[in-house]
Amino acid sequence: MLWCSRKGLILGLCLLWTAVFWGILFSCREGETERMLDYMKEKYGEDFADEEACAGQTGKAYTMRRMHSKSRPDESVLVRAMGREEVVFQDNYLAYLLKEEIEKTIGEIAGEVFGECKVFYKIPELVFPPEFPADMEVDAFLRHPLSMEDLCLCQRQPSGQTKADGRVSDCLMPGKLCDRRSGQLPGGGGNV
Repeated sequence: MLWCSRKGLILGLCLLWTAVFWGILFSCREGETERMLDYMKEKYGEDFADEEACAGQTGKAYTMRRMHSKSRPDESVLVRAMGREEVVFQDNYLAYLLKEEIEKTIGEIAGEVFGECKVFYKIPELVFPPEFPADMEVDAFLRHPLSMEDLCLCQRQPSGQTKADGRVSDCLMPGKLCDRRSGQLPGGGGNV
């Protein structure tokens, strides 16, 4: 009987400790989702909807959520609120806004070297620094070292030639412009 009451006491203490632990972790984040939505509306002048919390935040001093603009519901944006005393917000929505311009700008430059080609810009799964304004120009974005461009260049195949394996995924190589036809990096930098 004494053993059963000890087990019950230990189990009760464990449950109490777990409840206190989770309360400490998330009490500082109460209401952050609404503040994140307000931040996005103020920065971009659009209404956003919350989707979900991102995994891997336990014990971190930030909250990361996926949201989407109500005018672009298929584009899942990352928004992060950092800090406990003074909250700093960051997001990656600018990449969605500049995607077409980035592909066009880099495509024009790459076309001079590779001929007819298509550039694809992959939206980063990271947030940009707070100093990235909503109206940042594409040239300033591309020049900034923290803009995290992930580009793929697909060159038009000459008629009669086929791709070695025909997979587009071979083209998706972070931080590199790859010539899919030859498998070479620009400037003879080796095989992809």
